[in-house]
Amino acid sequence: MDGNAKMPFPSRIEGWLNVWVLDKPEETVLFENGNIPAPKFEPAFCVLLQEQHNLTMHRTEKIAEERCPSSNVPVLRLDEGKAEFDLRWGYEALESIRENSLSQTPKSSESFLREKSQTIATSHALSPKGKL
Repeated sequence: MDGNAKMPFPSRIEGWLNVWVLDKPEETVLFENGNIPAPKFEPAFCVLLQEQHNLTMHRTEKIAEERCPSSNVPVLRLDEGKAEFDLRWGYEALESIRENSLSQTPKSSESFLREKSQTIATSHALSPKGKL
C-alpha cells in the first residue's frame, strides 16, 4: 500500500509486534509505590478487526487464523512475516545462541548444581566438626 492510498474500511490489519501483556492484578503489584519495572516484551501476532473494534494477540499466525478467520475484508499486513520480524528484533540470533549453548553444555545446570551440592554435603560430612 503506497503512502497516498486510502485503506478501505473495514479492514483486517495484522502482523507481528512486540507486546508486554499484563493483567490488572499483576499491573497493580508491579507499579505499586511508584515502581516502574522494566517491560518484558514478547513477540505476538496481532490482528485488528476494524469493524468489530477488536485487537487480539496470538502466539502463532495459525492460532490467529483459527480464532479470527479471515472474512471478505481486505487484509493489510504490517510486516514481511515472522522470519523478517525475528531478524529485525534479534529473535533469530537469540534462538541460535540458545541452541548453541545447549549443544555446547555437557551437563544441564540442574545436574551440575545437584552434583556440586552432593560434593559439598559429602565434604562436610567427612570433615571434623566445625572445619570445612
